[in-house]
Amino acid sequence: MKKLITVTMLLLFVMACKEDKKNTNSEELALAEEYVPQEKIPSSYAFDWRVTYEMEANGKKIDCHYMVKPKASYFGVVMVLNGKDLSKNTIIIKDFGIHKSLNLRNGKGVKLLYVRDMPELKDVIDQSITIERIGIKDIIGATCQGYKITMNAGIGTLYMTQDAGFAFNKDFEQYSKKRLEGKGIDDSILKELETGLMMEMSFIGNGNDASASASKMTIKEMTELSFSVDLSEHKIIGD
Repeated sequence: MKKLITVTMLLLFVMACKEDKKNTNSEELALAEEYVPQEKIPSSYAFDWRVTYEMEANGKKIDCHYMVKPKASYFGVVMVLNGKDLSKNTIIIKDFGIHKSLNLRNGKGVKLLYVRDMPELKDVIDQSITIERIGIKDIIGATCQGYKITMNAGIGTLYMTQDAGFAFNKDFEQYSKKRLEGKGIDDSILKELETGLMMEMSFIGNGNDASASASKMTIKEMTELSFSVDLSEHKIIGD
């Protein structure tokens, strides 16, 4: 599933969890004091929607908020652990306009901003892949078109809606769409994946594949809200 279109969001979730497990140490604090803030990084980010998904993998479940501003080049990721929203402690922002991943941390009175470059686009997907439409179903009141994705690693199903009125698929536009072009996939399907909001995604890997364990990502709710993040008080740490 790791090379599958909207699967990028699941990867971002995994990356966020890994980053969250790191503890701020004295060396990082020293770097924060010495580092010169990078240009191009906005002083703040504003969001209009919170989209909550339940992630399930390896028998474990966790909720994750995606903070969205329609048509913006960025979105935010906030973990929810044991029912607690961690936005006051850690927020991940993926900004495709400047090709940076921003990790904001607030702990023990110290506000740090870790800045990393996004990975370079690979030229091709090193496996065959097909995408076809399947049935339609209702998910939290929205009509969702289903898709079956078949590849060497396994089979996935994806449900997208065009009813939400917004999407946050810059990762699809800049990464997966380009990698899928020339694979014989219907252009209208690619367009639907680009403009729709992902509502449900599941994957079962082949038995001989390292990623054979099943995973699932399901939307729980969409909440319209006004939320902003101020970066001006954070000390910036780069690559």
